[in-house]
Amino acid sequence: MEIEYEKMTIEHCEAFLDIYNYYSINDFSVFSDIEIPTQGFKNLLQSIQNYPAFAIKFDKIIVGFCYLNPFAPSSVFNESAEASIYIHKDFIMKRIGRYALIKMEKEAISIGIKNLFVRIVSKNPYMSIRNKFGYIECARFKNVGKKFNDYFDIIWLQKEL
Repeated sequence: MEIEYEKMTIEHCEAFLDIYNYYSINDFSVFSDIEIPTQGFKNLLQSIQNYPAFAIKFDKIIVGFCYLNPFAPSSVFNESAEASIYIHKDFIMKRIGRYALIKMEKEAISIGIKNLFVRIVSKNPYMSIRNKFGYIECARFKNVGKKFNDYFDIIWLQKEL
């Protein structure tokens, strides 16, 4: 298995939207229940411009994305970040997400991040992977969202790097 990471740019827009929007309308993995447009991807790129962001390639095919984003919009939180990872539905359970999380942790350390957070939906079937890497649940907001006519919790996991 050969996984490569390529700096995420506007050229990745279509692939990113294909992956993200699939989960928007079919799964609990993302918080949205509608497809985001191209402008949404451009806004994302703008908001993470000072953080590591990668397209994930498996055998030269884009199979996912991973990036760090600010924990909060204040300089007092500069040593904390949130990691986001999205893997194409056909490549789930192939350990690509695990490698991406390890990559994000290394990238976070390299830019001085001391606390890494992951925000997930309680109904996300892939949430156990974070627990295997030493993340602890630090917050749970019960029944704060509703998707597919079903309520869900938002869970924040934290790891001190």
